[in-house]
Amino acid sequence: MLRERGGDVKDDYKWRKKGDWWDLYIEEQAGVLEKLRQRGYRAEFAVGLDAALDIITEYLGEPEKQEVEF
Repeated sequence: MLRERGGDVKDDYKWRKKGDWWDLYIEEQAGVLEKLRQRGYRAEFAVGLDAALDIITEYLGEPEKQEVEF
């Protein structure tokens, strides 16, 4: 059996408790992010452009403003 996006279907049956990840895929992705953080990388998950820009700006700092002449 294949998922819509491809790949084998894994057994995703688990009693989910409050605070658990939504599904097995998200749980696995959270594990990957944690492993990357343990190796010293900045690994985050953002929902939406504004959240992503906030994470990027926090990491890199505010962009320098430059005057542009036309």
